[in-house]
Amino acid sequence: MRSLARSSIARTLFAASLLQIALVVGGVLLVGEIVKGPPGSHGGPSGVHRPPPLDRGLDRGPRAGPPPHRGPPSVRGPILTALAFGLAVGAVGALFVGGAIVGPIRRLSAAAEALGRGELSTRVGTVADNELGELGRTFDGMAERIEGLVRSERELLANVSHELRTPLARIRVALDLASEGDVSKVRAYLAEINTDLGELDALIEDVFTTTRFALAEPDAGGARIPLHFEVIEARAVLDRVIERFRTRYPGRSLVEDLSEALPELQADPKLLRRALDNLLDNAHKYSPKSDTPVHLRATVAKQKLRIEIKDHGTGIRAEDQKHLFTPFFRADRSRTRETGGVGLGLTLSKRLIEAHGGQISIDSRWGEGSVVVVELPVRASSLNA
Repeated sequence: MRSLARSSIARTLFAASLLQIALVVGGVLLVGEIVKGPPGSHGGPSGVHRPPPLDRGLDRGPRAGPPPHRGPPSVRGPILTALAFGLAVGAVGALFVGGAIVGPIRRLSAAAEALGRGELSTRVGTVADNELGELGRTFDGMAERIEGLVRSERELLANVSHELRTPLARIRVALDLASEGDVSKVRAYLAEINTDLGELDALIEDVFTTTRFALAEPDAGGARIPLHFEVIEARAVLDRVIERFRTRYPGRSLVEDLSEALPELQADPKLLRRALDNLLDNAHKYSPKSDTPVHLRATVAKQKLRIEIKDHGTGIRAEDQKHLFTPFFRADRSRTRETGGVGLGLTLSKRLIEAHGGQISIDSRWGEGSVVVVELPVRASSLNA
């Protein structure tokens, strides 16, 4: 927390107080001068009575008598003036302080009440460069986070409902056909049902794993998610990932470019493969043309394993790129079977890669495709071998 001497509000109040004190002191001094009167009005500066000068000239007529005695000047008027001046200064200072402090606090209070009523788009929108401005920006960040969480929950419910609808409908049709005794048609549906159930199982596993990672984050107060690290060959992991991709998407060409000497990794092989599988699945889903290949490249640079996954698909709009790793966010909102899912693939991949001490980034151009870059630390001994 910043000290009082560095506080913007404290400096404002201090300056206003000094100004008020200076104005009041100036008013008091002015009143003193008015009450004192001009110099010499009470016997001169030394207070010595000086006799009137002798008339050395001719007698020019009767002398004028001494001036009439008027007495000391009244001080009631100047005192009232000083009091009125002090009140005016205090009123101006109060208005200044009220505009600088009370106004922003009222706006913040109104925004908090609106957010409590469920108006999640409410923002304070303050631009002041002081503590109240910082508080307003913190409130706006909190409101944005709450709005995102509520939106994510709604999107999860909508996406899961969509994913459940198709397999349930197929199972219902298969049961109806079985009740009618049409075994051949039931068998035709069983293969599709099995595929749907596999996708549902993967969806549930993604939700479960993502939730475990969320609960294990420091802000959630949970323990770190356990990873079963072991020494594995990077090539062996990539070979398994490539094999799975070609088995699942036989119509998609996968162009691989793996360095001859890939290092060893200290990793959880199952979860690392899962992260890479999700990235390759996305490359396939968002490449609508079946004749466009997906590229997988792996090299070693700066003691890190660098994996690049490139597609020639639709790409990602600029306004969507900042939300790519947000849970339940989907760049393609058409909800087709080809691009199905609940928007957890990238989120889960990012958390898994970061749990391995690595990093992930995405470079995408709308209409040109995307390049996902993963960097993982390698075992130093494997580089020196």
